[in-house]
Amino acid sequence: MKPAVDASVRGKPILPTRLCGPILSVVLFGCALSPTAAPAAPPTTQPVADRAIPYSTGVRINWARLTVEVDAKIVLRHGPLELFACTPHTREHESILAVYAHPVRIFEALGLIGLEPGNPTTYDPPSGRWRPADGAPLRIDVVTHAARTEQVVGIHRWMNRGEGGPLQRRDWVFAGSRRLPDGRFAADLEGTIIAVVDFDSALIALPETHTSDNSALWLTANTPKIPPLGTPCVLRFSSSQRGRTRAFVHPDGSLRLANQPIGIAELEARVRAQLTKDPGAHLLLVPIDPSAAAHAERLTRKLTKRGLEVITRPAPPGADAPPT
Repeated sequence: MKPAVDASVRGKPILPTRLCGPILSVVLFGCALSPTAAPAAPPTTQPVADRAIPYSTGVRINWARLTVEVDAKIVLRHGPLELFACTPHTREHESILAVYAHPVRIFEALGLIGLEPGNPTTYDPPSGRWRPADGAPLRIDVVTHAARTEQVVGIHRWMNRGEGGPLQRRDWVFAGSRRLPDGRFAADLEGTIIAVVDFDSALIALPETHTSDNSALWLTANTPKIPPLGTPCVLRFSSSQRGRTRAFVHPDGSLRLANQPIGIAELEARVRAQLTKDPGAHLLLVPIDPSAAAHAERLTRKLTKRGLEVITRPAPPGADAPPT
């Protein structure tokens, strides 16, 4: 898919975000689009209530947990996907959820809980390639209710890798979409709220590239896991650090947590204890150098078979390794 809008005009705040901070940036950007917008603010004279309060139509903020909730409805249970969530009358034929909030209001709410927008996937004509999206890493859960019980799962559980089985947990990124030359928000026009393929208007995306060619779409709906069509649900956005236990893997296969050695049984017990409080709790394994990668993969397979959700991510180049 070639970009539909001018990639030289970014949908970013008037001031540089790293100088003025994500909250001020989002307020400035939101005000530029809608002078009447009145951002919510957490209470300052009393303890913050642990509940989501309205921010805009279909959007709520839980200031105690720093999460954003967005109302949605299931509109697709079968077939290949280009998005996980879109706005109505745009791409429901290739998106599991329809969201009735304006994407720009979701953008503002994510900024108000301290998340920094980055850049959507962009097409580079000279190379003929797409550049991956970037931005603050996100955890995204979907919340449904059955028999008066709240069910919370990561959105990856509702998708399959084609014939490759269920999609594994991964971080999403707050790409931020962009503003067009006429001042409109690209995701508001195209409905691209959570994209799973390359869209240069995506509000939220993966930090990797995947073609939008219909003959090569990499994800399909995981039909048995998705409730019936029309079921109301809530998307819950937060920092990817929420519910995460991070352990470093060393070349000898040993593990360290918070700079202390830890055995695999104790590490597993810690994650399971967290699961009793947060159904989205998971483990991040970080091999400190390439020679530790095989050990990290072995541990990932072992713990996944035991029912834990595990992400493996190499330490960034040049990053300081944890003390040994």
